[in-house]
Amino acid sequence: MPLVARGEVIGVLWLGKTTEHRGHETEFTASELRLLSILAEIAAASLRRAALRERTEFHLKRLHSLSIIQATVSENLDLRTTLDMLLEQLRLQTGIHAAAIHLFDDKTSMYRLETSIAFEVGIVVPPLGRDLILNRSRSKLVDLQESGSRGRRFATMIAAGFESYLAVPLIANENILGVLEIYHKAELPQNVDLDSFAEMLASQAAIAVDNMNLLKSLRTANRELTAAYDATIEGWARALDLRDHETEGHTRRVTEMTVDLAKLMDVPPQEIAHMRRGALLHDIGKMAIPDSVLLKPGELDQSEWVVMRRHPGIALDLLEPVNFLKPSIDIPFCHHEKWDGTGYPRGLKGKQIPLSARIFAIIDVWDALRSDRPYRKGWSSEQAVHFIRVQSGRHFDPEITEVFLNNIETIDRWIR
Repeated sequence: MPLVARGEVIGVLWLGKTTEHRGHETEFTASELRLLSILAEIAAASLRRAALRERTEFHLKRLHSLSIIQATVSENLDLRTTLDMLLEQLRLQTGIHAAAIHLFDDKTSMYRLETSIAFEVGIVVPPLGRDLILNRSRSKLVDLQESGSRGRRFATMIAAGFESYLAVPLIANENILGVLEIYHKAELPQNVDLDSFAEMLASQAAIAVDNMNLLKSLRTANRELTAAYDATIEGWARALDLRDHETEGHTRRVTEMTVDLAKLMDVPPQEIAHMRRGALLHDIGKMAIPDSVLLKPGELDQSEWVVMRRHPGIALDLLEPVNFLKPSIDIPFCHHEKWDGTGYPRGLKGKQIPLSARIFAIIDVWDALRSDRPYRKGWSSEQAVHFIRVQSGRHFDPEITEVFLNNIETIDRWIR
């Protein structure tokens, strides 16, 4: 009795009669055949429902696996972690015994083993020969038990009991970035769509590798661009120093001392990088100050001070349109603010003043006091220390002042 579901024969119900006496009626009656037909329909429907349920569960597991894979590929920046997860999902979803991923190395023009899974201790995954990926076909299947496959590369795997092998290239932007290898100790599973699932995983692995390569390229380009920006900034700083020969070297000294003091204050490295640029550009606003004021050998009068005090605002106007320098503006704009609120340009008080500006203020004053000027000689170290200590809580942040004074010989490597 055929088992028919939706017009397709999916099985056969076989029945037979036995009798102890020859000649006994062994034919099925019409009523029995009708009953058997009904039972066959029920059995076919039950089998079909069971198959559909199994298939649905299979696809749900596969969809869950795909969601994990896609989330990891899109969110995880660690390539090794991503590839390990891909191999684990491959093993869980298909039941294969072992797998490996090799990536192409541009420097050596060879494939290198990146990661593997489920190989027994002592088994060394053989190097990947270029001959295994002869073209851009999606996969290469090898029966390791065939005599033609008993080369040196597979000898170890055959000895370890592996019988089947599948290689799938990792392709992105028409470039082969690597190879996914699958080893199995029997014929490869046919009931889990292994080929299509392996190709999908290889595609995701290629995306992860391509993303990582792109990220590396972006990081390299960003480092080069940052280096170019910093070189330009240092050029500006040298040009500012050259304008006033009496302060030549001041910018380099205060920049390095500011970085040292910031490290002692446990400022994060990324913020220190911005502080360094801000220190280099702390006097950029003076570009717009007339020589008659900026280079005046004596004390400035009241009207000249009005002009001089414009330079922080000029610095803000110059730097604010440059996105790269926005995080560095605090020092050029705020380093003349004072802890007690009597500074300029905004009269900020206490911790209203940005930390970078509070750190730089001590360094800037210290170097100015210790340097010779046309109208006075540089102060001794003892005189400058006394002044800084007196101005703690007035001009300077007391906490930063304490750290500075406790480490002055380390910070000021140019003590004169």
